[in-house]
Amino acid sequence: IAARADRRRSLPYSLLVHSYSNHALRAEISQSGFEPGATVFATATLTQSGMPLDDGNVWAELTRPDGLRHELHFDRSEPGRYTARFVADAPGVHRLRIRASARSRLGLPFTRESTLTAVVWRGGDRDAQQGTYGQGSGGRDDCHCGQELCR
Repeated sequence: IAARADRRRSLPYSLLVHSYSNHALRAEISQSGFEPGATVFATATLTQSGMPLDDGNVWAELTRPDGLRHELHFDRSEPGRYTARFVADAPGVHRLRIRASARSRLGLPFTRESTLTAVVWRGGDRDAQQGTYGQGSGGRDDCHCGQELCR
């Protein structure tokens, strides 16, 4: 009876907090091309008040277009800067959920996260060179995001 009475007095709730911090993760990607087989380069920079942080760990969860997930480890290339790369071997959207954990200059732990995407499709390099992306030439290679990718 006491347990039932306790349940009646509790209220369900949800809490969302927005805050500002001087700890930051800046992540960027670049691609060698837009065709399947292109190499995607990812960089992550950890800073506190704009200054690089030496003590950190960066990794990512890569989700391929077919839904398969792989863990991607980043290597430290210089203080506060981490790099990784992967091959986008299947046409479609490759989602990279980058996460970092580090310690502030005072030794307090913090985490940050960023999600980026890379896209490749058959004919992607040709479309980029000719400037025809999205102009609707109507050909077989004129399939892009939002349609069945590269039938």
